[in-house]
Amino acid sequence: MIKIDNVIIEFIKIIGDKTRLEILSCLEDGQEHSVTEFQDIMKKNQSTISQQLKVLFNANLVDVRNEGRQRLYKIRDKGIYKIISLINTYLININKKKMEEQMQDIIDKDILDALL
Repeated sequence: MIKIDNVIIEFIKIIGDKTRLEILSCLEDGQEHSVTEFQDIMKKNQSTISQQLKVLFNANLVDVRNEGRQRLYKIRDKGIYKIISLINTYLININKKKMEEQMQDIIDKDILDALL
């Protein structure tokens, strides 16, 4: 049985946000990126990106270092991408199964209609 506690719930909330997932996606290359780079890629304002980077930093998902006046962000542990990939695969499989069931219902209905 899965132990459900607040840490798991909060973690799922953190990676469940679209902007934070976009940031994580930008960091998947393993390189450091500035807020300006995120703005250019994501087409979101600086305030929104900075707020979400702070959440990711507090969750120990990204590291930050100062270089002059810039703050550069980098993924802390690439293991997060395995988790996201597993979730994505799970959702694809669920949707595939649902589509197969719907197709089978259509086929069954067509067969019945043809027999009647």
